[in-house]
Amino acid sequence: MKGRLLVLGVVALIVSALVVPAVVMASHEAEQEASTAYAETIHIVDKSGTNDYLVSKITFPEGIPGTTVSNPYNTHWDGDADVDDDPQFLDGAASEPVVLLKNTESDLNLKVWLAISDWVDGESEPGVVDGQDYELVPTTTTNIEAVTQTLSETGVTATVDTGYTIEATEHAALYLAIDLGSKVGTATSNISVLGEAV
Repeated sequence: MKGRLLVLGVVALIVSALVVPAVVMASHEAEQEASTAYAETIHIVDKSGTNDYLVSKITFPEGIPGTTVSNPYNTHWDGDADVDDDPQFLDGAASEPVVLLKNTESDLNLKVWLAISDWVDGESEPGVVDGQDYELVPTTTTNIEAVTQTLSETGVTATVDTGYTIEATEHAALYLAIDLGSKVGTATSNISVLGEAV
C-alpha cells in the first residue's frame, strides 16, 4: 500500500511539473488579431466631373429578351430635385460613361473593386438579366465602343478586382452593360464600389 501511495505521489508531482509551466507561459503571451476592410470612400457620382452629385439609381432602358442593353442612365439629387443624366453613349471618338467614380480620399490612392447583388425580379427570381459587364477608364478616355469586362457572367452576386486605381481626389469613368435573359419582366440589383489602398 505504501508503495502504491508513493507511486501516486510521484505521478502527481510529475503532472504538476508539466502543467504549471503552461500556465506561466500564458501569463506573458497574448493572442493578436488584426483585420482589414475595403474602403467605402469611392463615391458613385454624376457625369459632370465637377458637381459630384451622388447617384441614387442606374436604369437600363427596356430591351428585348436575349439582347444587350448598353445605354443606361443615372439618377442623382442635384440639391433641388432628382435629375436624370444623359444616357451612356458608346462611340469610337466621343463616348460617355453612365457615371463617374470619385475617390474622396485626400491622400490615398484606391484600387477599385466592383460588387453586385443578384439580379432578381419582383418575386426574387432570376432570369431577366443573364450577365453584366463593365469598363473602367480614365475620364479622358472617350473611345469606348463596347463594354466587355465581365462583372457577373450569369447575373448573380459577384465581386471583381478591376485592377484600376483611382488616385486621391480623382475620378474614373464607369461604363456598364447587361445581357438580358429569356424571361420577360423587371429586375433589380445593387452595385457597390469598394476601394483597396495601394
